[in-house]
Amino acid sequence: MKAFLFPALLFSGLLLLNGCSKDSSSGTNSAIPDRADNPIERLSQMADGGTIDLDELESMYQIELSRAQNGDEEAMLYASILGFTQLKNESEIESLMVWSGMSSNTIDPDAVDFLLKTGPAKAAKAVSAKTLFPSTLMNRLPAANQQLAKTLSEPLPDYSKVSEIQDLLKDKLLPIIDQGITFLTQLSDKGDFSLTLTIDEDEVEIDMTEVRLLLSGFYALKILSSTLVSYNLDFDQNGSYELYNSGTKDEIATHLIALANQNNSDFLKVRSGCQSLLDANPTNMIAGLQNAKSALTYCKNEVDNQSDDLLRNDELTDADYADGQEILDSLIKLFSGPVDLKIYDRTVSVDVRKLMTIPDLKAMLPYYEIYPYAVWHQAPVVYYTSHQECDYYSYYPNYDYYCNTIIDTEFFPIKFTDGSGQITIAGNDGMEHIDSLFDNGTLEIKDLANYVIFKDPTFNATLPGMTNNALWDLIQYIDEQKNVQTMEAAWKMACEPGATLAKILY
Repeated sequence: MKAFLFPALLFSGLLLLNGCSKDSSSGTNSAIPDRADNPIERLSQMADGGTIDLDELESMYQIELSRAQNGDEEAMLYASILGFTQLKNESEIESLMVWSGMSSNTIDPDAVDFLLKTGPAKAAKAVSAKTLFPSTLMNRLPAANQQLAKTLSEPLPDYSKVSEIQDLLKDKLLPIIDQGITFLTQLSDKGDFSLTLTIDEDEVEIDMTEVRLLLSGFYALKILSSTLVSYNLDFDQNGSYELYNSGTKDEIATHLIALANQNNSDFLKVRSGCQSLLDANPTNMIAGLQNAKSALTYCKNEVDNQSDDLLRNDELTDADYADGQEILDSLIKLFSGPVDLKIYDRTVSVDVRKLMTIPDLKAMLPYYEIYPYAVWHQAPVVYYTSHQECDYYSYYPNYDYYCNTIIDTEFFPIKFTDGSGQITIAGNDGMEHIDSLFDNGTLEIKDLANYVIFKDPTFNATLPGMTNNALWDLIQYIDEQKNVQTMEAAWKMACEPGATLAKILY
């Protein structure tokens, strides 16, 4: 049997855990406690039985943690995975899970069963075939969409701020992840860890391939969680979310637009004390990639019987290994420092690490302002005669003529400005105004540098030395090399009814 055990435990622990009335203590025991059941085998039994009992898993965690702290290698693996059960006693997590329709102390066994029985080799082949999702997962999406729609129709929990949840994750989740990284690193450094489990009457071997892949996953989770907790995402109104439960659409939209327009507000800026978390992201990324590479190398070089391996090396070809190593080496180089990327005949200096440490997300946007919601549906209708000839085909003889079209401008209620707040181009301007800006009815991408002005065209030094003009010129160059002809297609669209600046640009 191919068991995708680690992602099942890892992500079900993160996404499906919630509050329970029982209180647990992690007090130090004078003696090393005995292991009543193997946690992974027990989880498989729970899935087969139809109920995943989080209370039981948490009790197992306390035993495994004590054993791991006393040097038990097997317990280090279990404690790393089961550590997420510590989130289940947090009231905020309980409220979120209840709101999402989940039970108070159980996990959906179908979700776990799906992950348990989806082999990583099959997943790897799916990705190599450019099929990102197994068909079994795709078959589950309609039901997932229905559950999401049902969830979103429920009132939001009355948290005072999103930052409360972020504080919880920062104080509780990140230490759990760090503990898992510590235990799994100890196992990885030993180099010879191996464990055989019995799952659904099949023997499954876990060795350094799986340990290092799991460690790589923990680093990825550390990056994701650190980023999630670091930015100010509070969208409450005076400390409450009641607006979203009882307010009108106009009131909600007005509040959200005000948040988006406040360039100097703390919204989307790094929260106090969190910049160091973002600064560690590049290092964690490299560590994760290096562990994934080590896992791939270990798997390729295994010479023992592969019949019971969780990830068998005979299910991947030499080409698969070579491609995987090449991709990982390229990513490690990319995240190790500034690199020169060749884009056709141009060379561009890029430092992708800077994208992971941005102190203010709003500073990455152009200068803009969103119109008040009250005027979104009051935009004037503009009639415009295109300067471009449009071909007309019918049973009549073909002939050229000029298109008269109606411009409905309510689709794109935004205006771009310069740094002083002066409007450079308004999203609800009709084609008549656009035509007055650009000669001969043509629009080149690089011309947008005068109208869509990025606050920081280097994107936090990701593109060192980049200017707004150079950025738009590069975009036009790439467009020309790919022969996309974006602007020619856009002007042809201008002949169609309902053309707007939004359609022209996007």
